[in-house]
Amino acid sequence: MFARSLTMILPFVVCFGISETCASQVRPWPPIVNQPSPEPVAAAVAPRGGRSDPPPISRNDKRLIQPDAADVTRFRDLLSKPGHGIAKLLNSPCSNDQNGAYVVDASKNCTNSLPGNGSHFSFRTGEHSLPEFSDLKIKNGRFIGGSIMTQGLIVALKEAGLSEVDFSCDEMKYLADFHPADSVDGAQKQTALINRGMWNDGHFYSGSTEIKENQIYALRSIAYRLKGEIPDKRRDIIVAFQVVRQDDDGNVTLIWKELQNKESPKLYQDK
Repeated sequence: MFARSLTMILPFVVCFGISETCASQVRPWPPIVNQPSPEPVAAAVAPRGGRSDPPPISRNDKRLIQPDAADVTRFRDLLSKPGHGIAKLLNSPCSNDQNGAYVVDASKNCTNSLPGNGSHFSFRTGEHSLPEFSDLKIKNGRFIGGSIMTQGLIVALKEAGLSEVDFSCDEMKYLADFHPADSVDGAQKQTALINRGMWNDGHFYSGSTEIKENQIYALRSIAYRLKGEIPDKRRDIIVAFQVVRQDDDGNVTLIWKELQNKESPKLYQDK
């Protein structure tokens, strides 16, 4: 899922997701009824020190994204391993505005100081993030991957436990072999396929998926490197994550582990 514009960094329009090479290996499938594809994000990124800089997070707001102590205790051994983490994403009614800034709207309970109102998370930095720099967000009961210039591809896994997930899992092979486009045109074609969703060897891959408690998912998040200074950690990662709690308000707690973290490709304008 990519921005329609990224001012002050790129002078051209960008939308992303699967090259013709990848397309030949998968069978496109119509969107699932009542499960919409991720919508494009439009946001302008300001330079450092601009209005995209998030405000300090208050102590009270930090408590909103604090995982339940019982979950931390339950997964203590797993969380002690390198590359593992736990995060709570809020089911916020708010959305980012057209300038990529956080929204403050008292009528929708959007007055917290959390980046992206707590519903956006970056596995690349291991913390909640502004919408334009997130790898994953929750909205209307769904996980949505990607953000500004970041390609997200999600698949639900059959494994019973997060510790079992590695690259030997059938669903992981396509994620690992997925070849991101290196041009704007190629990336736009990929996004069209990803937003629609596709089958490969009996597994469904898409830019979004329904949130289910105890379900394990895998995400390939490719944050393209660009010209100019970007206040974000641009990497190509694969993570597996499991929903361990979903409360009555729709807030989701997940545990996750990193399986890949490598240099992301550069995006070039087509000539």
